[in-house]
Amino acid sequence: MGSKTWGNFTKRGFRFISGKFWKIKVLREEVHGHESEK
Repeated sequence: MGSKTWGNFTKRGFRFISGKFWKIKVLREEVHGHESEK
């Protein structure tokens, strides 16, 4: 595997993982927000 392709893969992988974490974080905050409104 070339170092260039490896760099592109890690960059894409990191963005994908951070995007997943961000979605989960937003969803959890929305759920907690609805719970506190009750």
